[in-house]
Amino acid sequence: MRTSIAMFFLSVALMAQSGPPTIKIPDATTVHLSLTQSLSSATNKVDDPVRFEVTEDVKVGDLVAIPKGSTAVGHVVEVEPHHSLGRAGKLDFAIDNVKAPDGSNVRVRALSIRKGEDKTGAVIAGTLLLSPLFLLKRGKDVTIEKGTALTVYVDGDREVSLAPSGAHGNAAVTAAVPQ
Repeated sequence: MRTSIAMFFLSVALMAQSGPPTIKIPDATTVHLSLTQSLSSATNKVDDPVRFEVTEDVKVGDLVAIPKGSTAVGHVVEVEPHHSLGRAGKLDFAIDNVKAPDGSNVRVRALSIRKGEDKTGAVIAGTLLLSPLFLLKRGKDVTIEKGTALTVYVDGDREVSLAPSGAHGNAAVTAAVPQ
């Protein structure tokens, strides 16, 4: 009887310490994101944070590894406002990681480079045909609207816990022992 009670407590203790189940997200798993803020080459600066939301559950088999609504973050890499002579603005940003349900960061790879409308050719032609006042024509700033859809890919195999943040580790277990 004592041995069976000891074994029971040992198995309960091991279950409590084993932690939640984990899942391995394979390299190059697709993650669909949506920009949660507008960006502009006129207002953003290098290293400004850029925030995204996951728009579809990321599944491995039948299990949801990263649920829809999870957040992702990145940062502005390069900004050039529009110039005179018709040169367009430029805005480059990187997407760094997606937050997994266990609170860990899943690194992703993608660099989005967008350019505004460039009017350099029109300025040169306009200068030759019209007048020197055409040199004052300005290019446009780059604006990336809130809600813009992006696709990124998990960078390397990543293991995440299926339990929400704070739910892993030392779960309290209460068990009734027959007397």
